[in-house]
Amino acid sequence: MQYIYPSVNETTRTVRVRLELPNRKLQLKPGMYGNVVIQTDQQERLVLPKEAVLDTGIRQIVFVDQGKGMYVPTEVKLGRRGEDKVEVLAGVKEGDRVVMSANFLLDAQSKLASTGSMQEMMGQIGMADWQMRGAYEAKMEGMGKGGVSAPPGREGAMKDMPGMSSSAPAKAVSKTRKVSGYVLTLSTVPATPKAGETVLRLKLADPEGKQVTNANVLFVYTMPMPGMTDSKVTAVHTKDGVYEGKAMLGMAGTWEVRVTVIVPGRPAITEKFQIAVAGGGT
Repeated sequence: MQYIYPSVNETTRTVRVRLELPNRKLQLKPGMYGNVVIQTDQQERLVLPKEAVLDTGIRQIVFVDQGKGMYVPTEVKLGRRGEDKVEVLAGVKEGDRVVMSANFLLDAQSKLASTGSMQEMMGQIGMADWQMRGAYEAKMEGMGKGGVSAPPGREGAMKDMPGMSSSAPAKAVSKTRKVSGYVLTLSTVPATPKAGETVLRLKLADPEGKQVTNANVLFVYTMPMPGMTDSKVTAVHTKDGVYEGKAMLGMAGTWEVRVTVIVPGRPAITEKFQIAVAGGGT
């Protein structure tokens, strides 16, 4: 192929090209029709379905299945894009299982029935549709001859994206704030929270230091990133001014917990806490 003309025929929506072919026996004559097959390089590449990739505008991420209902947001570096798949240059390796419908964050109001740990976590973060699919090798046309090898691991974890981390540092939660004279102490069970079900615990004392046992306490929690919805749990007073509520912290990373306290006859109190949640596992 010697030249590709820069204009498109508006009627046929085609582009003209110029080919130079050997014609030693004069078999090709002006005005003849013929079929031309253009061959391109086809090489094995690591690919994912297009719908598995969530494009934030700054990063491209997928959610990798770690087992036991745990899903880790992982940054991927993309290459060529085909009709229904995309080349992955880094971030996942062949055989990794990822959530296939990465556009779930755009439908934050959808909820799935909670029939197990996986569905429960996905329902909390608003997945509209999900299906597991593995990365696999496939031929991608026109890649060139350089060759790209699959990465050895998940070095592209979203450590620098707000709220998201593949392995948040393990640290016990115990934070105390004084708001409108009241003392609020937030902790968790287990003390060092991991991705999964966690008990949020608030100890409440009035300005005189006395335990408050008749308050209404609401926990609202989310990950501070675009598209994530708030989840709520009403806390129950257990004893000695301690209120508890079960939360599903489905991913490792930084979570925001907003605590609202209503004491009869007093204005509502609201305070925001941040807690680091480590990855799940035994």
